[in-house]
Amino acid sequence: MLSGAALLLDRLISSRHGASSIVVSFVGAGGKTSAIFALAEAARARGLSTIVATTTAMRDPRLENGRRIDVFLDGPPPGRLPPSTLAFVLSDAGRTGELEAGKVKGPSPQSLKAFIGASDLLLIEADGSKRLPIKAPEAHEPVVPEYSQIVVACIGLDAYGRPAEASRVHRLDRFLAVAGLAEGAIIDAAAIGRLVSHPEGSFKGCLPGVRRILLFCKADILPQAVLETLGARVEQAGFVGEVFALSLGAASTDSAPKAVSDGEFLAAPSASGPVIVRGAGDLASGVILRLRRAGYPVLALETADPSAIRRTVAFSEAVRKGSAMVEDAVARLVATVDDAKVLLREGREIPLLIDPEGHTLAAFGPRALIDAIMAKRNLGTSLGMAPFVVALGPGFEAGVDAHAVIETNRGHSLGRVIWKGRAESDTGVPGEIGGASTERVLHAPLGGSFTALEEIGARVSKGQIIGYINNNKKHFNMYSKIDGILRGILPEGYPVTKDFKVADVDPRARVEHCHSVSDKALAIGGAVLEALLAKGVLP
Repeated sequence: MLSGAALLLDRLISSRHGASSIVVSFVGAGGKTSAIFALAEAARARGLSTIVATTTAMRDPRLENGRRIDVFLDGPPPGRLPPSTLAFVLSDAGRTGELEAGKVKGPSPQSLKAFIGASDLLLIEADGSKRLPIKAPEAHEPVVPEYSQIVVACIGLDAYGRPAEASRVHRLDRFLAVAGLAEGAIIDAAAIGRLVSHPEGSFKGCLPGVRRILLFCKADILPQAVLETLGARVEQAGFVGEVFALSLGAASTDSAPKAVSDGEFLAAPSASGPVIVRGAGDLASGVILRLRRAGYPVLALETADPSAIRRTVAFSEAVRKGSAMVEDAVARLVATVDDAKVLLREGREIPLLIDPEGHTLAAFGPRALIDAIMAKRNLGTSLGMAPFVVALGPGFEAGVDAHAVIETNRGHSLGRVIWKGRAESDTGVPGEIGGASTERVLHAPLGGSFTALEEIGARVSKGQIIGYINNNKKHFNMYSKIDGILRGILPEGYPVTKDFKVADVDPRARVEHCHSVSDKALAIGGAVLEALLAKGVLP
């Protein structure tokens, strides 16, 4: 059942039979956008033209590193697109409604119908899921055009075998009702079978005669034999359609998770396994540094386009430069799991791997996992990812999402280890440094491309321009609100959305602070050490 995008494309185009375009709508959760663009790239390699669109809203591909879009369309093209062209449809003029930052709204299904025939493939994202791996649709969802020939329902396999909770399930109440589960119960094959077979489930509103495909995304995290069993059990539960598991090559299944019980999987722990840290920004780097100095082997996982502004003290800079030094430690970007294992064995440098989803976890058998992404919400971390899981800051509940949670808000409780309950909620107000709080941090007033005019360590004055934002329609200068030292700023050309943090001015005006880990990062790192040692996770 495991397949790559090219094999899935073969199955989709088998429905063509002379049709002017194959219209495929993607619903569900857990990998719709990645699956769509992987198919579009496979089509490009095959010489086929593709139009990607949404009837709801999806992540703006202009903000996604590595998305190669040939043409942006605000209306049907005058003729058929050339072979190997990938086009993206922008929103209809005049469509309104509040939109999540970084997303674009698509045209109505009626408007989108005019694009049929302009390409070989018309791939439509027709549902939203807040980037969670599994969902059940609300009354107004999904928005599947009636002219769709194929409907693909996506489920992220990082939900399989995990508790049904709001941190991983979109529309939790609807999901529990449709899947026949109680909150906190394990999402097993039977529950998925009920979800995809129920009239109010994944294929809700799908017209008779439309080809139905259940697509398991992130298939790299499970062994082939487990995938085959999962598919068979879903079909036994009553699903009528085709089942595929999409592998995009994020990790090898040779070192896949082991089965613990029906539908539940854990990364296989190893006494020599590393501590894996999700994220390598400035606070995560403080954690990494303290763990390394205490003798733990550490591996960092990052995104392909990290947004840390305190770049002189962030190991995430290795993504851009190949390596990054923070105080006395060096992180090096590696391309594969095997390369990372070589660095771990040698022990001289910290391997950093681009793997924001954590697909490679099972290949390392980690002794512990630290979520240091600092996204202020859970982006997929769960108790089953490692024998001991620690999470930093708001968005996590100890005993539910992680074994321990670390308080990250400045104040009396900074660095406290929480064994039951949650960290303080995000206040949205930067912590006070040198008497300055909100005025020391600069946020983008609009989306666009950021250009820095000053470097980290520069002395700046109140009212001094430190950079600007361009979005082809507007130009906006960014001015320092206080006197001090620029201790953080985004890299040149970084794409920002409205309210994105772009710079940090330190009123204490000490240049050396720009090149050493902060007191807050060290306190949080010390708390992580306390949690590990308290549970016997030793160097």
